Amino acid sequence: MRERRLRIAVADDEPVMRLYFQETLPELGHEVIAASENGHELVEACRAHVPDLVVSDIRMPRMDGLQAAQEINRESLVPVLFISGYHEWLRVAEIERDVVLVYLVKPVGPTEMKLGIELVMQRFEQFQELLRQEPNVENALLDRQQVERAKAFLIRWKDFNDRQAFDYIRRHAGENNQSLVHAAQNILQGYHL
Repeated sequence: MRERRLRIAVADDEPVMRLYFQETLPELGHEVIAASENGHELVEACRAHVPDLVVSDIRMPRMDGLQAAQEINRESLVPVLFISGYHEWLRVAEIERDVVLVYLVKPVGPTEMKLGIELVMQRFEQFQELLRQEPNVENALLDRQQVERAKAFLIRWKDFNDRQAFDYIRRHAGENNQSLVHAAQNILQGYHL
């Protein structure tokens, strides 16, 4: 993935974490365009500034990060990096069909944050490719679930990383003159999953 300076909106109800984001993200080459203490403020900040990425806690007052991410993505598609002090896997999985996201558990150092940003932006680029094939956002999000399942299979059984798995699906699609979702379905069916 090419590195670029991202405009990032951050949210955390802990002032020390907001400060950490505001100091660390510029050190990683990005710009923090808004810092919010709850999900409601985050939604308003994203309406006003339209970020490239959201970095957010999950448990916050007024509106949590998951609800905020869903609201933001109803208006404009934005990838989200969740960083939470709690294990929220089940709640995160519930919105993954609506939002392109990566989830990390605190504490998160600069290296983990950098890798999380790279992964969520890579997944968002992959989703943009699906959108070019299926312009209806709801359908593209459903297609993404199939592609993610095929990627997970390839990562586990072929020892690919996320990028290699997506490239394998893309190559399979091109060789068979198929869409990405059909290639993913064929890969899964071919292995009887």
